[in-house]
Amino acid sequence: MPFTFSHPALVLPLAYLSPRWVSLTGLIVGSITPDFEYFLRMRINSQFSHYNWGVFWFNLPLGLGLCFVFHLLVRNALLANLPRFLQVRFAPCYSFDWWAHFRTHWWVILNSLLIGIGSHLFWDRFTHEHAYFVDMFPVLNEHVAYHPYSFTWYRVIQHSSTIIGMVVVGLTIYKLPPHPPITPKVSGQFWVVAGLVALLVFALRILLGNKGFLLGNLVVSMISASMVGLIVGSVFWHSLKTTPGSRLDF
Repeated sequence: MPFTFSHPALVLPLAYLSPRWVSLTGLIVGSITPDFEYFLRMRINSQFSHYNWGVFWFNLPLGLGLCFVFHLLVRNALLANLPRFLQVRFAPCYSFDWWAHFRTHWWVILNSLLIGIGSHLFWDRFTHEHAYFVDMFPVLNEHVAYHPYSFTWYRVIQHSSTIIGMVVVGLTIYKLPPHPPITPKVSGQFWVVAGLVALLVFALRILLGNKGFLLGNLVVSMISASMVGLIVGSVFWHSLKTTPGSRLDF
């Protein structure tokens, strides 16, 4: 599959449209939501999210939930502890009132989620074995040789589009105008807690999982564990922030 976080590249151009028509949160979250079934299972196994019939009953509510978890729990904790280069570019998001925005733009957010989800499924239709466009165009199943390796064209498209998507996302972030930083000092505690939790979750997954893990399942498990770490780290950060006399650094 194309790397999950390359998928926003396909919807980023829509960010130039008026906020009355699109939600950047909805577009980006929707574009990565179908892969969250992998992260929930901690293995590359999709029974719902990558099928058309799973769009409304699985992907849409899951994507909406991810929007709320990100904005209400993870966002400010993560932004305040990003490296300076990233923090100054995402600083305006720190004070964004998600609840107020959702109350007045909920329909735009839902539509944007659907657009993002659709873009993900469309992209994957060119890059998965027996996917719609792969079966429609036999050339995508033909092999291209690069001694001593041989790949199908849909695999070539999968990996090359992943790289292109990452470059597009990276350049988009780089071109964001810098703003005053959110905090003068990053909290070491946040990253220590997030990292330790991620390592613990990943270790438990390996110990309790089946033997002979595929590389793809290892990568998915690492991403899943990292997300759990970020959530727990964010809870920890918010608890320190609201505790009198607490410190958010070492």
